[in-house]
Amino acid sequence: MFDKIITIALNPSLDVTLWPETYEEGEPNRCCREKVYPGGKSVNVTRVLKSLGISARLIGIAGKDNIDLLRGLLDRDGIDYRLLETDGAVRENITVITPDRRAFTVNRQGIPIEKQAWDRLPELVQKELLPEGENLVVFAGSLPPNISAAEYKELILAVRRPNVKIALDTDFFSLADIQEIAPFVIKPNLAEARNILCCSDITAENAFEMAALLAEAAEHVLLSMGAEGICYRHQQEGCYADVPAVTVSSTVGAGDTALAGFLAMLQQGKSLLDCVRFAAACSCASVTLEGTQAVTAEIAARYLGQIQITER
Repeated sequence: MFDKIITIALNPSLDVTLWPETYEEGEPNRCCREKVYPGGKSVNVTRVLKSLGISARLIGIAGKDNIDLLRGLLDRDGIDYRLLETDGAVRENITVITPDRRAFTVNRQGIPIEKQAWDRLPELVQKELLPEGENLVVFAGSLPPNISAAEYKELILAVRRPNVKIALDTDFFSLADIQEIAPFVIKPNLAEARNILCCSDITAENAFEMAALLAEAAEHVLLSMGAEGICYRHQQEGCYADVPAVTVSSTVGAGDTALAGFLAMLQQGKSLLDCVRFAAACSCASVTLEGTQAVTAEIAARYLGQIQITER
């Protein structure tokens, strides 16, 4: 379907998961195990696409102080990437898994991007686009502290053209912004949908109606609802994908994994219902894995038959 997929990471991270032997307030807690993965929404999407056999090129901006560590982790995962350097260090996001399997996550804000790196980014992205083929560009993740939503929108609009489709997974755009961007696919969770639509009472029960409002701005809407599954809307049609109950190890990256699963199946020419089913299976599988380990097709297949699709 797409001749090239590009993912944009303005605020990548090092996702650190720690397993302490104890969890006592006011006392040092010794860590018995830890894992580090490259992180941030666009990085997660890229890693899962890679693990599902779909090629994508990651383009991002990262702090030079520890960029070699990020590069090493991306190399380990076989990721094709281009990183611009800026002053400072790649942020570390910390997740602590307590002995009773509770998870506590702190996401750092990230570093300001130097003007030189920011100004180089649009040209770098445009050079990567295929002038004749169909391109998909994924814009996902949080903003660096000195980049506004308006500046980010300008970047997206500078990239968009007839043969470039946009996938969007952010938490700071308004509905008017999304209407202007007109993305090919958008993947909010319930909290993000509430912010976009300025509606505090969006639930799994009324998600299909709320997704219809988003579908006026985006061709495909994947509304991820955690344990309630996924609500999907495309024009006047759609479905609910209900997921089985599973033992949760970590919810970090589950939504990114759902988006990657949906895109991977689109790329393979599957039907829209099959794409949604696989997205739900990927998300379900993701929360059972430790840290932010990337879901594979084999792991997702364990849950695929348990996904119940209800068409609307």
